[in-house]
Amino acid sequence: MSRRPLLAVLVLLQAGSLFASAGIARAAGARQRGNPFASAALRTWLGGRAGRITAAVYDIETGQEYLYNPQLAMKTASTIKVDILATALHQAQVAHHPLPANEAAAAVPMITQSDNNAAEQLYNDIGGWSAIGPFDKSIGMTRTTPNPEGFFGETFTTAADQITLLKQIMLPGGELSPASRTYEYELMRHVIPSQRWGITGGVPANARVAIKNGWLPETTGWHVNSIGRVQGDNRNYLIAVYTEFDPSWAYGIDSIERVAAAAWKAMGVKRGASAHYYGPTATSGSSSGSAPEIG
Repeated sequence: MSRRPLLAVLVLLQAGSLFASAGIARAAGARQRGNPFASAALRTWLGGRAGRITAAVYDIETGQEYLYNPQLAMKTASTIKVDILATALHQAQVAHHPLPANEAAAAVPMITQSDNNAAEQLYNDIGGWSAIGPFDKSIGMTRTTPNPEGFFGETFTTAADQITLLKQIMLPGGELSPASRTYEYELMRHVIPSQRWGITGGVPANARVAIKNGWLPETTGWHVNSIGRVQGDNRNYLIAVYTEFDPSWAYGIDSIERVAAAAWKAMGVKRGASAHYYGPTATSGSSSGSAPEIG
């Protein structure tokens, strides 16, 4: 789908009804399908990998949330773009108008192609961290903090905070209107194929995945991240995986896809059964080849 028709459809959707410690389960008493991090094999592998990793999975059907290394805060890289757009949409709601045309024009490539110039434009248009910070606080993102030098891609966050943000976008009852939620969800559903790695690992091609990835090379190693929503085959969950100090871009992707495959398997386990880990199945191969510079 080209950007122009997609933008037109999303603008109409957004305008049409604008007002209308590891492996911890946070929702006490909820019935358990399966903890993605319960497998000794997966935990051993994660414990032995280079760099650091943190992850969160929220089962929408049961309300159960699972966390791995929840104490770790890491750089968002381009996953911050989900937060930038959510803030812009909320601003438009408060002002009682649709997302302005110039902001919508930036939002499409920012999310679907991870365009950094578009992200910078939208970030500045909404007021930067002076807008994002209060919005994040209002929805309960207590551990997401700005980079002191103002680089929005180096915002620090936790996997749990990203689940909090995804709930606002993907589920009713939060600060975003149905039109705003649909707008951002559809953009995340239309991310270009070469950027649909990460939380798609081990997930069948016919599953519905709304995704946003981020990657940032530094002298200490790579930051590689992936967040979003996965639906299909009686599964419906939110997932966020962050890595840092990775020796390569591909190494970070492989780590995320192992966690993603475990999540897909665990979310399919019958309630009350134990979870099992199976390695990731072959994906689209979008992580092959040379790494992009930054995203």
